[in-house]
Amino acid sequence: MCELLVGLPDVNVIGVGDWPLFLRIAITTRAPRPSCPGCGGVVHRHDVDEVELADLPCFGRRTRLVWHKRRWRCPNPACRVVTFTETDERIAAPEAAITDRAGRWATFQVGFHGRSVREVAADLGCDWHTVMNAVNRHGTPLIDDPNRTGVTTAVGLDEVLFCRLGRFRRKRCRHIRDLRRCRERSAKCPRRRVDASAPAVIEHRPPGQFGARTSRRRSIGRPPYG
Repeated sequence: MCELLVGLPDVNVIGVGDWPLFLRIAITTRAPRPSCPGCGGVVHRHDVDEVELADLPCFGRRTRLVWHKRRWRCPNPACRVVTFTETDERIAAPEAAITDRAGRWATFQVGFHGRSVREVAADLGCDWHTVMNAVNRHGTPLIDDPNRTGVTTAVGLDEVLFCRLGRFRRKRCRHIRDLRRCRERSAKCPRRRVDASAPAVIEHRPPGQFGARTSRRRSIGRPPYG
């Protein structure tokens, strides 16, 4: 029953402790005895290392997953590997201080919901660097995916209000926008104004070229903010 609640593959729950700041769950893996990564020979059990990982909250409590990693020793004197520790990417990366599922959840919170890394770290009860390293590890492949943005046929440079520095001073941000997607979204929302020349600009401009720059004025299909 405890293994079902933990939700990790091929693990044994050896203990659950109620600590003042978090819930502590100790696990071991059921992986078979590995071979030496250096010579491929038989290895012997050497020691057990306790690795504490920040995990997803459990029943409203901050949780720490304590993984009792088995350390193995190679008896071959000619082998360059003396000892090594078991790894399982499904639980956590070798050098990570957070579980894999908690890192993916943190990446979704930061990337999709727009939460700050500090807020997510406060929910998990860990430091800022632990969450940021997980976001970089899981978010970089998503950003580098060439199919993330789809096909762009018309690109324009837009300018929106970024922040107010005083009563009269304003700081603006310039960003590149897909004009066809802006036009499609504006057509679905009756309250958004679309310039009548937008179809002509998009359809007659060759694919891959840039549209005209707009400065402090409503652009083609621009949402009503700033």
